[in-house]
Amino acid sequence: MKILYLTDQYGAHNRGTKPSIFLEMKRRGFDIVKAPVHSAGTNKINGPALLAKIRAEGFTWVWIAHSWSQFHGCTLEDIHDAGAKVLGFGFSDPYAWIPTKLNQYDAYATNHYGTYNTLKNGSIPVTTIITAGDSSYHQDLGLDRDIDILVFGLGSHLRFTPRNYRISLMTGILERFPDLNIQIYGQKWGDIPVKGYVKGDQFRTIINRSRLALDLQQPHAPLAHRMFECMMCGTPVITRERPEIECLFGDWPLLGQYGGISLEDAVTSILDLPPDSWCALSNDIKEYTLAQHDIGNRVDSLIEWFRELG
Repeated sequence: MKILYLTDQYGAHNRGTKPSIFLEMKRRGFDIVKAPVHSAGTNKINGPALLAKIRAEGFTWVWIAHSWSQFHGCTLEDIHDAGAKVLGFGFSDPYAWIPTKLNQYDAYATNHYGTYNTLKNGSIPVTTIITAGDSSYHQDLGLDRDIDILVFGLGSHLRFTPRNYRISLMTGILERFPDLNIQIYGQKWGDIPVKGYVKGDQFRTIINRSRLALDLQQPHAPLAHRMFECMMCGTPVITRERPEIECLFGDWPLLGQYGGISLEDAVTSILDLPPDSWCALSNDIKEYTLAQHDIGNRVDSLIEWFRELG
């Protein structure tokens, strides 16, 4: 088996889930080669070039680690004729999901339990591949926690209803906690002051300096890798209460959630902890995430399922 792993640069500097899957497969001795999924600014995979690469290098599987990509200039049957099959990854489901995507895959792995439940009895094999942290990179560095609240991401989000959902939430947080050191990294936050874009070791350092990270999502959202990366560094997280959280975490009590209670009250419940209690919470979260939500756990499950495909 020889795998062509087509992906983009998202998360490459921060050891996100997509690059970590490749590295973990490589570490385990699989014959896997990474290549750009397509040119910047387009979601079209160059079909003729892909077919030529499959034939020239003898790939038997093509893994497409990009939710929005579409073949252009070839079909799934053409890829079969060249000697390969296709596994698609849906890291942005349900946002990126359209039924016609199945026409270009022999099997599919989604980061969304709701999408999995819709597809699991369909025409092709389907499994879940939930995002994760990477314990070889996301680690507790033992730094002073001088940032009270940390937020990563887009403020105005095209896939959210309303688009300014995060801006509204953070406006309330800034008004409720004017004396806290609140740092927001990302774009499209309107009039809210932000710190810009960070990556790599600076990204990891900022997580390690934070007492609390906010994962601002909507009720149908998938599970974001930032949540696991923060927890793996010992940083408590508050996220939106939703079915995806219940499916993965069950009744695990250490993940902060808002929805049933206000975001402001959820923040207070963690930041008002005495130092010893906060440290105990941090250690428990870190140990749990390392044991249950490392990329190695995800790849273990993926390989077991993949081998069953034959």
